Amino acid sequence: MKKKDRKPHIAGLGEEPYNDDDMAIRIPALSDIVFKYIFGAEESVDILKTLINAVLSDAGFDEIESIAVVNPFNVKTYLDDKPSIIDTRAKDVKGNKYNVEVQVRSQADFQERSLYYWAKSYSNQLREGQEYGTLNKVISISIVDFPLFPAGIPFHSCFMLRENNNPEYVLTEDCILHYLEVPKLEGKPETEAEKWMYFLRHADEEDETMKVLLDNDVMFKTARQRYDYFLADEKARMAYLARSMFLHDQASFIAEARNKGLEEGKAEGRAEGRAEGRAEGRAEGEREKALKTARKLRSRGLSPQEISEITGISPEEAEGL
Repeated sequence: MKKKDRKPHIAGLGEEPYNDDDMAIRIPALSDIVFKYIFGAEESVDILKTLINAVLSDAGFDEIESIAVVNPFNVKTYLDDKPSIIDTRAKDVKGNKYNVEVQVRSQADFQERSLYYWAKSYSNQLREGQEYGTLNKVISISIVDFPLFPAGIPFHSCFMLRENNNPEYVLTEDCILHYLEVPKLEGKPETEAEKWMYFLRHADEEDETMKVLLDNDVMFKTARQRYDYFLADEKARMAYLARSMFLHDQASFIAEARNKGLEEGKAEGRAEGRAEGRAEGRAEGEREKALKTARKLRSRGLSPQEISEITGISPEEAEGL
């Protein structure tokens, strides 16, 4: 699909809101920080609700009437703190929670990670002394730009807790996890969920399908305007570049830590054959080494689950560092 160079013309921002050097870097709407800018601002609540409703209705659930963004976009957060996970959290009038996240990097343990974050969101609702009956639903929506499940699984899959021999019986509707695999979409989008995935993947393009979406639905037009605002926002673009560098550094650091751990493990294995009587001392030393590495990883913004996978300590222990 041929792309056209497009510079947004935004009222009040002038004819050239950013320069050609900025356009040399393609900024996709599927980037987590761009997605957060488009859907996670307080003024974006209508397009976020429309996106969530498209996902809910696509899976056969009732749509929601209104929501509020719990963690609105703040560009300073991403310039200063560099969080490892950027998601958009919202809640409806019934208190049900919605965690929406985009992920472009393939992860072998993404399902476990998403379940872990769902569990944290669910358990964090309950304060000391509160009854379990006060817990509200937590609906996780993960939009991924890589294949997650086998080819035979539809692009939108929805998981709940069901009885093994009687799948029509659901243990509870408090746990619902949606996964939308964008690469599985081909051809012209038909459903609202497909249209939103198309928009996210082609927001910077000017093709006939995008033109139809923008001309026929004010929500897509508003989302496109938010995307153009991001491109015209110097601090937002700086945050995007800082975020990209952080993710590259994080991936390199993880690979380095794993390789170093393998080499140290081999060296210690050879030493073990020559000094069998020092097993207990080595175990203590390995644990101290693991904790030292874990502290470094924690300081670099890695999640407890990622630290656990690299060092072998438990996520709970990593979270307490």
